[in-house]
Amino acid sequence: MGWFLQNAWLIPCLPLAACVLITFTPLRRNTAVSGWLAILLMATSTVLALGLALEVARGVHVRADGQVELLPPGEHGGEGARGVGLLAPVGAEEGTFAFAEPNIVRRAEWAATGLSRFEMGFLVDAPVAAMLVMVTLTSTMIHLFSLGYMAHDARRARFFSLISLFTAAMLAMCLADNLLLFFMAW
Repeated sequence: MGWFLQNAWLIPCLPLAACVLITFTPLRRNTAVSGWLAILLMATSTVLALGLALEVARGVHVRADGQVELLPPGEHGGEGARGVGLLAPVGAEEGTFAFAEPNIVRRAEWAATGLSRFEMGFLVDAPVAAMLVMVTLTSTMIHLFSLGYMAHDARRARFFSLISLFTAAMLAMCLADNLLLFFMAW
């Protein structure tokens, strides 16, 4: 329980790995293998996204210390949350709203410069899980369609390398927990 949430970083890394493998290894000479490799890694990302969405739907939360907890329905807003749904009313005043607690947040320090430091990481909640499923499923279908569509193109390996890079960037944008990583993926 919680494995898919803790390994959500793999979802954009698999298409990125396809891009790197196709671009920097002799796979770029074999257009059929490069296409199938991109499809295989994209399909694996889709399976990971589906597992992550199931864990989010079940109410699995991973705390900052790594402990996995299962929150019953209606308590997805964290401690002190009232109400049900993605927007749970929270706060001192009645009628004020805040987003529900994310299922997992992982951050790492990226660049420390003097007194300031930049952190980036990933955040997963219900809308992010839905976007990951939509993007991975659609991209897998596009990869499959492209295998036949690009069958007679001499630069098919380059195409699959670039479409894998594009998909990895889209998935990183979905997972980004701040604008720095969002614009780097953009």
